[in-house]
Amino acid sequence: MDEGLVEHISVNEIPDAKQWLFMLNESMSHEDFTTVVVSLWAIWTARRKALHEELFQSPMTTFGFIQSYLKDLQLIPAKVESKVEASRSTSSTKMIRPPPSFMKINVDAAVLRTGTRGSVSALCRSEQGVFVGASTRVIDGVFDPAILEAMACAEGLSLAQDLQLQRICLASDCLEVVQSVMASSMGKYGIIIKEIKARKAAFDEVQICHEGRKNNTEAHMLARNAVSDVVGRRLWLLNPPDHVPHTISFDE
Repeated sequence: MDEGLVEHISVNEIPDAKQWLFMLNESMSHEDFTTVVVSLWAIWTARRKALHEELFQSPMTTFGFIQSYLKDLQLIPAKVESKVEASRSTSSTKMIRPPPSFMKINVDAAVLRTGTRGSVSALCRSEQGVFVGASTRVIDGVFDPAILEAMACAEGLSLAQDLQLQRICLASDCLEVVQSVMASSMGKYGIIIKEIKARKAAFDEVQICHEGRKNNTEAHMLARNAVSDVVGRRLWLLNPPDHVPHTISFDE
């Protein structure tokens, strides 16, 4: 396999298998992630056959199957992919409108491809869809997706304080974290949840809700672009970051 891909896999030391895959999915391109998953599946299948059926195949045979399967996947009609991309582009600037008199803050997180650092982002728009402010934070040594998603919610509150807001609707596409905030979970990121609960008291009202990735594209791209920046925090108060429109139409 490509040496860069192998190195990227090797630095991912998350012990939980599900979270390990989630981190790879977040930090890899779709093509690379597909290659990894198909390879793991093929190796697992070969191992199962050897252990339970006493059918042994050479590494070259397994490798040949992987290459053949990946080529078959590439034969899927291009128009299917183009429809997916068209759907993404259509909804790329769509956010769900906040309740009346509330400001909307969408948050998200990203992991560097090498798995050595992560980033969080927050982007605020008014009830009319006008850009109000945005922030990003790059953290060295933190690459667990769930922990970063929790930190993104905390970053959303920091942005709200920078903008001196009092009534905010904070939206994340990570259902696990949103449920943890509502239930005061004390899991591996419990201290961050505790901080979020305490900081909510500084506002008149804070609504925290879950929204799908298609409604969170701006914050996602902001985090993805920031993850390669220098470690630290950036803040936009007047003009939006590159590739972020000043005004959008909300998805009703």
